[in-house]
Amino acid sequence: MYSNNIVDENKALDKEKVTTKDTNNETNKETNNVKVTLTELINFTHNLNPTYKEEKEFHNLDKSVLFDYLKQSKESWAHGKYYLGGQIQMDLDEPITLDKIREVRMIRIQRDKDYGAPVNSAEAGSIYMSEKQLNQIETIIKKYIDLDNIRTESLLLEARRACLIHCLM
Repeated sequence: MYSNNIVDENKALDKEKVTTKDTNNETNKETNNVKVTLTELINFTHNLNPTYKEEKEFHNLDKSVLFDYLKQSKESWAHGKYYLGGQIQMDLDEPITLDKIREVRMIRIQRDKDYGAPVNSAEAGSIYMSEKQLNQIETIIKKYIDLDNIRTESLLLEARRACLIHCLM
């Protein structure tokens, strides 16, 4: 998880072993094992003090979906859960992954095949809102992963410098 707090060099080193060297950016994002929950994203958003370009880009994203999902989880019928993209019931502390987002899209495709087009404007509006929220959360997750990658690279560089300085002494 991305944090502005004390550096965890072991986590950074473990992550370096897992991250693929593939030049395909999407593959890098998928294999770095970044897992983040709705609660963590909300806390991160609340605590972020953007300094770097990438942090400012994250800060400027439309993050209303985070608070929409949180509000949904507080409804009596939701029992503390929300529906990712209107399809998959999730706990606030369950990791949201790009694979989960793909799963939602596959469910949508199948439901569209099974049931056809919306039958009224309320249903069409609900589908539109769910798709918009899914696109927003995907953008947020991807930007969060980018920030986590930058942070990890920085931690690794810092650790290597410290080792080099220690070895030279």
